[in-house]
Amino acid sequence: LQAEARDWTWSRIGAARRDAWVADELTGYAEEVHKLVTNRARGRWRVAGIQRTVIALRLARVLAVRLELLYASEDELWDVVAARLGPTWASAQRAALSEGGEDLTESCAAALELFALAARTVEPCFDTRQRAVVAHACQLAGWPLDGADR
Repeated sequence: LQAEARDWTWSRIGAARRDAWVADELTGYAEEVHKLVTNRARGRWRVAGIQRTVIALRLARVLAVRLELLYASEDELWDVVAARLGPTWASAQRAALSEGGEDLTESCAAALELFALAARTVEPCFDTRQRAVVAHACQLAGWPLDGADR
């Protein structure tokens, strides 16, 4: 098993299969954006905080696959993705995870930014339907997919 893991490469999956999985996964997280936006607007902060956490924790795995990143332990995942995507991603990720003491309002807003940043990274993978779903979620989040307003 260890030898197989050492010999593994991204080419075993293939770009088309990788991109299809990435697009499906990110499109699925559009639901979490809807829940976060709705619950935040209704003042249901516990649920909003849960949705924020789902987004902040799970997007890194999707992006690691899109970017074909390898890491030795899940504990490294968020740092590896942040290092690859740069300071804008790293800053939003820190805020979404409340690393600097951000309150729930700030961390929820940062999670919505993370989703939009992830969507922009993954956009070439989307089919027409997926792009529409994700673009709508980004619009609800206040971060249009095309980036025109931000």
